[in-house]
Amino acid sequence: MKKFTDLLKVGLLSTLLALPTFANAELIKLLDFTETAEEDEGPVPGVFTFEDLLGISGFDVTFTTIGGDFHWLDAGSGLGVCKTDDCNNNSDDNINVGEGITFTFTLDGSPFNVDDMTLLFVGHENEGGIMESIVEKVPGQFVTIDNNSPMFTYLGTTDTYPMSVVSGELYLGSVWISNELLPPQSIPEPGNLLLFLSGLTGILIARRKSQTDIK
Repeated sequence: MKKFTDLLKVGLLSTLLALPTFANAELIKLLDFTETAEEDEGPVPGVFTFEDLLGISGFDVTFTTIGGDFHWLDAGSGLGVCKTDDCNNNSDDNINVGEGITFTFTLDGSPFNVDDMTLLFVGHENEGGIMESIVEKVPGQFVTIDNNSPMFTYLGTTDTYPMSVVSGELYLGSVWISNELLPPQSIPEPGNLLLFLSGLTGILIARRKSQTDIK
């Protein structure tokens, strides 16, 4: 199987989505599991870190399985949870009752709060999409997921978000967060910035000298 992060290049780009429920914010897609090809289907460790999200150095999210030892990338569907590393021949490759995922965000190794994380779920296309499911998004808070309502949002700001399936079954399709609390983009270090400015000055001087010689 290819390196897992190679499967998610589209999710590491800053893809924007405007939803009616977010009048003053945009959601940015961090990860997309729906484009998994047949040759890339297979198990992923139960604790797995996606690094440098959106190209921001040190901005990471760690997925930890609940009720299983592995994640499972399903071709044409999304990300599931498995109790073993071989569940492609049974129905255990999605997120079933008692299973789930905890998402933990960090910046340079320290907890980092993100805002309004949104999960979009999918199902098997040949089975009519998402089976109506009930998901516990935080202890005591439940939401129904189906083809008409395939996503939910954690309102508020924190570094850790859990979800687990109470009834039904589904796959995680993609992960989104608000653009309002993104880490700052990296900026040039003073030494590199000085070197850049020196080079730019040299280019301008050379251009002026060339123009003077022509005259």
